[in-house]
Amino acid sequence: MVVQTQSAADFFKNLRNLLVIPNAVKKPSLQKITALDQAKHIISVGRLCPFKGFDTLIQAFARLYSNYPHLRLTIYGEGNEREHLQSLINSLNLQERVSLPGATQEIHQKLVEADLFVFPSLYEGFPNALAEAMSAGLPVIASNCSGNIDIVRDGMDGRLFPVGDVLKLAALMEELVCDPNTRGHLGEEAKTVAERFHPDLIFHKWDQLIREATGQII
Repeated sequence: MVVQTQSAADFFKNLRNLLVIPNAVKKPSLQKITALDQAKHIISVGRLCPFKGFDTLIQAFARLYSNYPHLRLTIYGEGNEREHLQSLINSLNLQERVSLPGATQEIHQKLVEADLFVFPSLYEGFPNALAEAMSAGLPVIASNCSGNIDIVRDGMDGRLFPVGDVLKLAALMEELVCDPNTRGHLGEEAKTVAERFHPDLIFHKWDQLIREATGQII
């Protein structure tokens, strides 16, 4: 059995012949270069569904925006939670600050134009959206769920917060919004995700597996 993360391997630890092979992460053609003195745009990406935890993100953002009226939050993606999330936005009077523009074909451009990426999932497999944001050089904050903890090294190339913890997420968001040096450091380190999960390394693992399983020389 092949799984994508050590988190999944730990869940299936009683099985024999278990191998971890992550998804490959390609270095994007666009990468973020500089960090503004104060962040202005927070971004997230994912299907609008309950396990992505976007309600946690919106509630955390609501605790910041009155003190940072320049801040904006954009969540790219589509799904059946759109109505619920929009109702939450409306109830918190965030219509002018939080937007749900749907899916986009220009996500890499949107990433490098943002200042901070937040990924508040309840659980994940191998979160490609998180890896892509990191490879683009964005500082990231992610929940400490399965999948996320297999990619983000807390304090080194991103920050982690307890799943569903609105107060902790708000505190981390405020910390990074106000600290360009930390955002810049985390963003630079985040780019190394494309080296840790380089396609050549991942494809080599598959080649080895197929060779061992079939006894063939590839």
